[in-house]
Amino acid sequence: MKKTLSALVSSVAFLTVTGCASTVVTPASRSTVAPPSSGGTQSLAANTEPKQLVIPGTGDSQDLLRSVAVAYEKAHPNVKVVIPDSTGSFATKPNTLGGLESAGTRTTELGRTAVRPREEDLKKFGPMYYREFARVPVAFVVHKSVPVRELTSKDICGIYAGQVTNWKQVGGPDMPLVVQTRPEGSNMLAIRESLPCFKDLKVTDKGHANLRNADAVNSMRDMAGSIGFMPLSEAEHYKYTMVKIDSKYPFSDGYPVTVGLGLVHMDPLHGVAKDFVEYLTTEEAVKVLRYSGHMPVKADSELVVLKK
Repeated sequence: MKKTLSALVSSVAFLTVTGCASTVVTPASRSTVAPPSSGGTQSLAANTEPKQLVIPGTGDSQDLLRSVAVAYEKAHPNVKVVIPDSTGSFATKPNTLGGLESAGTRTTELGRTAVRPREEDLKKFGPMYYREFARVPVAFVVHKSVPVRELTSKDICGIYAGQVTNWKQVGGPDMPLVVQTRPEGSNMLAIRESLPCFKDLKVTDKGHANLRNADAVNSMRDMAGSIGFMPLSEAEHYKYTMVKIDSKYPFSDGYPVTVGLGLVHMDPLHGVAKDFVEYLTTEEAVKVLRYSGHMPVKADSELVVLKK
């Protein structure tokens, strides 16, 4: 059922983004692409003291940017890029800073986000620079105990509304259905924007709540009868069973639900931060993105301001 990553990326395109528009520049195929072991731009100031760049935020790009950081550090041995564990695009619990808050308060120069700066962010912090560097499908996955391999958008909405509580209601066996829920973060927002029946849906309060991607990953492994969602890259990495939605797998052309991965900052970038962000569009970084199932996006930082 599952296709290999080679099949996935054969349908991926390198995107160029200007403002909100995007166009296909060149087809991407990684049937022969392997993760880069070396290369990249020339090292920054070889004889200077080691420098550190910390980029906190969403878990959607956590593993991806850690892989990119490994490749970057090989080409820049005097730089350490730290990608902390997820705190979300925006804070979901007290005394934490999501990527938007961390950059917005200038606690760090860059923040990881899977949503564009929102109205509340702009009111709190002022205009913010946003740069999308990749897109990834949001995959619906089922526990290994579930034999169902295809659902409709209507099925998904019924499941998350709490109207479907047994797998036999959607063509599966007589087995309790466990809904793995997530906060109203980037993945949920992408689903609401992409599936019309999900737009104003009230998610059941009888599901099993997961604060972070990592929590959802663990719940999907441990709880029989489960259905949940996560970025395709994580579904592939942890080898979870993906289901078709409206006859399309997440790695198929025309799959409806994708999320953009970006970085935010308050001021024009300089030094290591600028160099790392520019590195994301190099051949070496693009190989890492494609190899992990992401669609590279080529874009400049866009200043997002509060609309009057």
